[in-house]
Amino acid sequence: ITTATLTPLAAVGLITLEDMLPLTLGANIGTTLTGIMGATVVTSNPVAAWQVALCHLFFNVFGIIVWFPIPRMRQVPLDGARWLGKMTTHPRFGKVFPLVYTFVVFFIIPGICYGIAVAATS
Repeated sequence: ITTATLTPLAAVGLITLEDMLPLTLGANIGTTLTGIMGATVVTSNPVAAWQVALCHLFFNVFGIIVWFPIPRMRQVPLDGARWLGKMTTHPRFGKVFPLVYTFVVFFIIPGICYGIAVAATS
């Protein structure tokens, strides 16, 4: 909810991307609480549940440790966000870019990863 609320505010200029980044990183840590709460009530395979929940938490924590403390590293996701915004509003590519981006990021890349995982386990 936090990220979904902040994104339009950044788009209209009420908050800068630099101000939004720490709030978004904090929201990412907050989402891990859902997995941890779910892991506490799992009865069928609690070890696997805790493993997934803690992987989610540590992935986000280590991401913050890598990307946030050093200002130069902080520019990488900020510049990526600016580039995505420019591509979405581009007069020539603005209509098709969001569709292509969504298809690649949510279907092609996960499909490739799934294919690699299946091939590695068989």
